[in-house]
Amino acid sequence: MSTSPQIHSIREATLTVSASNSRENYADYRCDGTADEVEIQAAIDALPATGGSVILLDGTFVLGAGITIASYKSLIGTGFGTVLKIKDGLNVDIKVIDDADNPSVNIIVANMTLDGNKANNAAGAQQGLAVKASYSIFYNIYAKNFRNMGIGSFSLSQYLIIENCYAQSCDRLGIHLDVLFNSVIRNCFAWDNGESGIESGPARDCRFEGIESWGNGFNGIAITGTQYRNVLINCNCHGNGYHGIINTDGDNLIIANCICWDNSQDTANTYDGIFVDNQNYSLLIGNRCYDTVAIVADKTQRYGISILSTSTKCRVVDNMLEDNRTAAFFDSGICTVVMNNQGTEITDVRDLVKVTNTSGGALAAGDVVILKAVAAGNEITTTAVLGNDKVFGIAAEAIADTASGLVLVRGKTTVLSASNDHGNIAIGDFLCTNDTAKECCKAAAGDMALAIALEACAAANCVIDALIVSSLKI
Repeated sequence: MSTSPQIHSIREATLTVSASNSRENYADYRCDGTADEVEIQAAIDALPATGGSVILLDGTFVLGAGITIASYKSLIGTGFGTVLKIKDGLNVDIKVIDDADNPSVNIIVANMTLDGNKANNAAGAQQGLAVKASYSIFYNIYAKNFRNMGIGSFSLSQYLIIENCYAQSCDRLGIHLDVLFNSVIRNCFAWDNGESGIESGPARDCRFEGIESWGNGFNGIAITGTQYRNVLINCNCHGNGYHGIINTDGDNLIIANCICWDNSQDTANTYDGIFVDNQNYSLLIGNRCYDTVAIVADKTQRYGISILSTSTKCRVVDNMLEDNRTAAFFDSGICTVVMNNQGTEITDVRDLVKVTNTSGGALAAGDVVILKAVAAGNEITTTAVLGNDKVFGIAAEAIADTASGLVLVRGKTTVLSASNDHGNIAIGDFLCTNDTAKECCKAAAGDMALAIALEACAAANCVIDALIVSSLKI
């Protein structure tokens, strides 16, 4: 969203509401411990339309129905000692705090506990904070024990700040954000929730920072649906049933400096520390993903990081990925750069560079190329010279003539064009340029090798697995 923030700033009225057990005797409205939402709502409604604040004093407010807040109004407690609690045996759907304007703007909810009291409610989908708000702040809210979710904002919310919030023991989601733009979720905690700790549907230009999410039934942090330009940084997700962090469908994601450990508790060796699917042009850097259990067979977290096949041109660098159940890393993405990750194997490494094809024809993925002798140093072509010294790598994608594209200069490929023109190729043989353009063949003494065969070839026009290496003279 490109809309500029609209922050409301005028002189505001302030009213106070006390609970039946508040320590203070003064208040504009006093509750009696029965249907306390009536007095709280009366205070909110008494504020002028231009805005104001209702201050809830310490104590427990017992609710038989929800509270509705409107634009430009704030509901603020004195800390976690201000408790809004659903009464025993209500057993109906209820949102403890809802909003009237759908969506609301410029609201603040802060400094309180929301208690769903699920131990004493056997039915109903009770929720804590559930609003459609923009240009708003949710701060220092502790939501617990709801039969549905703890904290949520829905339907095209933008310019939200959600900070220092806590969600515990909710039957579904701890914190749920749906269709979210230009917002910050910072220093929040979610644990022991039935589904994901923190979940966002389509999200764009959002920052998730300093999130701690553990022991949830599904994922620690889940961002799904169409998303662009989101940043997850300094998050810690562990002991969750599914993935620590899952991101699907979008591009230009950054996941940095996160720690994901001992996840996949629901089914061992099934889920990962960080799982990325259908993400393009995204960066995963400086993360630590591992399993603390010493015996490999008892570890639960499958891979440290997984990049699935519909992801394109992502970059995975400088991560620490040792000590997972199956392997450090899994990648079936397209043109993923994988460099300097601790715990990965040599066959995980991939280095790609962008160059211009001036060969006079189109290149297909797997075609062997050489560096063209031009001053710019950024052009490639093909060759029919056996063992050419200028061999550079292989096309990692289709590249039209005069177009730019990616060339794999180091790492494993499964699409190398090869031929047995100069002898059958065995696993472990060095490979060089062939005297048929775009192909490689078995290298001999004096040839410049570009790869090591990981698959045999006993015919012309093979497509084989190989490890592309830095060029070396045999």
